[in-house]
Amino acid sequence: MVGQRIEEIAAFYASYATALERSVARQVRDVGVAEEACSQAWELLLERPDVTLDERGYKWLQTTAVHAGWRQGRKAAAIDSLDFELADGETMGDALLGRDAEAPARVEAVERLELVDQLKPDQRRALLVQASGCSYAEVAEILAWSETKVNHELAEGRARLRVLEESTSATTPSLSEQLEAARAARAALIVQRADAPATEREELERRLSNVRGAVQALSVEMVEAQVRDPPAWAQAVFGQRPQPARLAGLYDQGVREAARFRVAHGVRGSEARLGVIPMQREARAAYREAEQAVNTVKRALGQRVPQPQPRTAGSGQRAAAPGRGVPADRRRESLGR
Repeated sequence: MVGQRIEEIAAFYASYATALERSVARQVRDVGVAEEACSQAWELLLERPDVTLDERGYKWLQTTAVHAGWRQGRKAAAIDSLDFELADGETMGDALLGRDAEAPARVEAVERLELVDQLKPDQRRALLVQASGCSYAEVAEILAWSETKVNHELAEGRARLRVLEESTSATTPSLSEQLEAARAARAALIVQRADAPATEREELERRLSNVRGAVQALSVEMVEAQVRDPPAWAQAVFGQRPQPARLAGLYDQGVREAARFRVAHGVRGSEARLGVIPMQREARAAYREAEQAVNTVKRALGQRVPQPQPRTAGSGQRAAAPGRGVPADRRRESLGR
């Protein structure tokens, strides 16, 4: 009986498989999702001897496959989000960007995610879920796919990702260019969120949170890059990096403190030390704090630190011209020497 049922289903499949996939694809609006949903429906049919192999059975297949496609589509849309929860409160973003990772690793993860976003939807989902630490079997379970489909999408996705990485490796923008672009994206999202209807604000807030994370990671990496390879402004302030480990550590800390202010406030590389004193009160306070940290390090390194000039009642006025306020006879005497 079982063998006969399987033969009948095989004949039924040959007659209706193509029509079923087309019908389901029109309703779920995704060919890949429709194919997988139809495969699930045919597998369920093997376990349902009560389903007749006629027009009524075909309607049952349609309903089962469409519902499976809708479920899969909703899950796929969630997985596309970095807020998709994996386990124990950890989100996809935590796993892929490295919640506790060092800044360089987070920057690299952000760059790679931008490339992954250019893949086909199923390739992207398979790679994202696997990259979060899941095995092939777990990827299949989370996405409700067969392991054959998981293998196919991962292989195709990796191949495409290699092509994308090779095509962009020669034109990777500098850290400063990446940070400038991230800051521009952050500013644009803030404006967009302010003007958006309430129904769109949650999604915009999620995107803004991701961009803020990228800005922070890029800022940290820019600072550490200047500590690893002190630029001209750092050498002008602190001199050459000393050899003794203790002094080298002090030197690095001084460069780090100054670089943090410079990166946060957009001080250009050609400007000496901390740049021009800002006009805004908070920025000016941050300037004074960074200046104090720099001077503390310079003193510890045995370097000369200029003493601040005392403020006088007339300190806000223009300096007097040479000779002004000196008696005329003394001016003439001085000039006659």
